[in-house]
Amino acid sequence: MNYIAEIRAFYDLSEQFTFSASCIVLWHALMYQANKTGWKAEFSVAISTLELRTGLKRGAIYTARNSLIQTGLISVKQRDGSQSALYKMHELCSLKRHNADAITTQTSDSINLCPLDEHNADATQTQRRHNADAITTQTSTINKQNINKTKRNTKDKNTNTPQGDPAVSVIAKPSNAQMAIIFDEIWRDYPNKKGKDDAFKHFVKALKAGVSVDAIAEGVRNYAFYVQQKGTEQNYIKHGSTWFNGKCWNDDYTVVLSQKEQSTGNLALDMLRNGVFDDD
Repeated sequence: MNYIAEIRAFYDLSEQFTFSASCIVLWHALMYQANKTGWKAEFSVAISTLELRTGLKRGAIYTARNSLIQTGLISVKQRDGSQSALYKMHELCSLKRHNADAITTQTSDSINLCPLDEHNADATQTQRRHNADAITTQTSTINKQNINKTKRNTKDKNTNTPQGDPAVSVIAKPSNAQMAIIFDEIWRDYPNKKGKDDAFKHFVKALKAGVSVDAIAEGVRNYAFYVQQKGTEQNYIKHGSTWFNGKCWNDDYTVVLSQKEQSTGNLALDMLRNGVFDDD
């Protein structure tokens, strides 16, 4: 790949389709990683690394990544265990060349340009304008069909993009495979791994009902932090299937510390108040 050419192609594409700031910064972070690996066909990068390079939260990265997948800019292959996902960057310059060839063929086959009348200047100008309008219309149609076959009509409101951070102006309904990739990333943070299959079914149902990925991911992180701070025993932590079925991402996980648990800012005073120096 040519790094500079790919960046130019990306921004040429962004003039036709509106990408969110999250999508743009994530694409650049992935391009940097691809370049760093010497343009390997596939490369891995940890979510924590992407958080550092983009300034995005984990949930926002999942949402932006899903949008990049749906628009055909990247491919992601999920791996078992704690291994980071494999990424593949799609070469945008090749896509542009493909579109240009398609445009040439399509316009040649389907647009019948009338011959110019050498004896009539007015007719010539009129015909040229007609030809130019026909080519522009046909080119626009072909570009949209070839660049983004996965996009659907904007009337379809079934999207998992959170309000205030639209991933792309038009987002296709994610496939089961794509939702499985997103769920696996979120599932890694859940503190009780029982009931994964049922949890995934409830996760898909929630997305179809309009719940954002960000809301669910944030809820999982809040619950994990809550049980950790409360010291909840493992057998009292909700099974994943129970948590997702109960839509528990809507619950309040504010941790209220007792007076004894709260710090005064003075280590010695805290230790004295907590009975560290009490005699047996």
